[in-house]
Amino acid sequence: MAAGGVLRICEMYLTKAEVVKDFNPQDLTNTTWGFCKVAFQHKAAMDTLAYECYNQRHKFDPIHFSNLLYSFAMLRLPGPPGILASVAQTASEQVHRFDAGNLAIAAWALAMLEMSEQKLLDLALDRVC
Repeated sequence: MAAGGVLRICEMYLTKAEVVKDFNPQDLTNTTWGFCKVAFQHKAAMDTLAYECYNQRHKFDPIHFSNLLYSFAMLRLPGPPGILASVAQTASEQVHRFDAGNLAIAAWALAMLEMSEQKLLDLALDRVC
């Protein structure tokens, strides 16, 4: 699909909270991950997805946290103010469920996003040091 088609999909669907509220955590984070893998930036769509990730953060598995943070880090997008920090806080409460790979990805993403004050980053360092 050409970039114009993806742009239309973003404008028609992914910027609409009433559409993305029906996505599950896998749908949400697969979408953000897909954008980062092809280096496609659409801030409004990413922000809408981030807000819904915030709403569903208590349903997330470790891979959802790491993929979400990785996506924003790879695209160099900070996300809506406070949203990624809140998601990272919830992830830190579940750090015992993370395997080494997801923990490393989440920690790297937090560092790239200049969110070094996040408890999740400290917990990740404690587990590897």
